[in-house]
Amino acid sequence: MPAHGGLKIMAHGIPVRKKDTPYCGYRVIAVGDAACFGDGFTGEGLYNAIKSSIIAADCIKNSLKNSDFSFSDYFKLIEADICRDIKISLMLTKVFYSSVFLFYNLLKKNDNYFHACCRILRGERTYKEIVEKLKFIKF
Repeated sequence: MPAHGGLKIMAHGIPVRKKDTPYCGYRVIAVGDAACFGDGFTGEGLYNAIKSSIIAADCIKNSLKNSDFSFSDYFKLIEADICRDIKISLMLTKVFYSSVFLFYNLLKKNDNYFHACCRILRGERTYKEIVEKLKFIKF
């Protein structure tokens, strides 16, 4: 008998948005995994799920006050924040995973880069802030 008591353990990847993945429309808002807000670099999804939920709650309150259910405010806020960071994370993923050993050694030897990665994982910094600080990629 398997060590896990005969249970079949299954997992599913965290969905990461593509350019045309919808996340809102008339009377509809998607958050977290439903909106494909997984982090392209780490594969983590909780931070963006919570963040998008908070933004959605504010936009829903505004729509109820104004009787405007287009959620264009949600679209603009998410595009400027979460989507921009996901785009940067996907670009960093291509760079990082094409040279894993180079980046491993860089992170191992340079505390600034290591701590920058930790700040992103804790939600203290965005990819945009780190990239601007490191002058790695221009947006």
